[in-house]
Amino acid sequence: MKSSKYIIGALASLLIISMCKKDHNELTKEMLSGKWQVTGSTVYQSFEFNKSGNYIIIMNTSGKGEEVVFGDYEINNETVNLYDFGRLEDVKIEGDKLNAVVIDDAKPGQQEEIASTKTSEYENTTRTDLLCRTWRIISWNDQTTNPYDADEILFSQAGTYLVTYSEGLTGLSTWQWKDSEETTLCYSWEGNPTCDGTNEVEITDLTSTTCSIIEDGNVFKLEPSNSSKTSIIIPQKNLVKSRNFLGASKGE
Repeated sequence: MKSSKYIIGALASLLIISMCKKDHNELTKEMLSGKWQVTGSTVYQSFEFNKSGNYIIIMNTSGKGEEVVFGDYEINNETVNLYDFGRLEDVKIEGDKLNAVVIDDAKPGQQEEIASTKTSEYENTTRTDLLCRTWRIISWNDQTTNPYDADEILFSQAGTYLVTYSEGLTGLSTWQWKDSEETTLCYSWEGNPTCDGTNEVEITDLTSTTCSIIEDGNVFKLEPSNSSKTSIIIPQKNLVKSRNFLGASKGE
């Protein structure tokens, strides 16, 4: 009888250890969230994920510079389904390293193993956590449409800032807080932002359900986005440098 009890106890312990190990290794959005810089690939520059369930892929294209893919993702065990693109299989994350196999639906029968490193992120603060998600523009100066045809804005903790437009284009930029008060952010469409007073917007009414962005007297009101959207574009690097936070010329 004692022997049976010992065996049952040992099996229970092994089961608990196995379950704990499985839970510990389970891939989550929190683990995946961030920008992962790929090394050794001629195709992929980076993969970025946010907790809202969106991904950004920056790719190299022959003779065309860069392409940006933006869409929704879901996690299924060790696979990350990248809707309207493909998937990452056998995803392994250890510290700041992510290894995976990339399957591009546009290239049947082909796959590429990638190794990547997580880039630095802004410190977790209340306002940073609230800002870093995908937002939908619901009004411009209390009007339901805006003159820039912009639909959504994504802010990431890695400093990525992406705007999607109704015609299917996407603009890729960068952002940072101006100071520790975290009420003003600076942006740049060419490299890292410098807060010089010409590229700043005020962030007000920031909660988990609302956000207002004010620039040059114009007020854009936002709400969290739950739409599914994918677009592939060549970033608009040849446009005028004097652009507002939605990517339009400041003369517009």
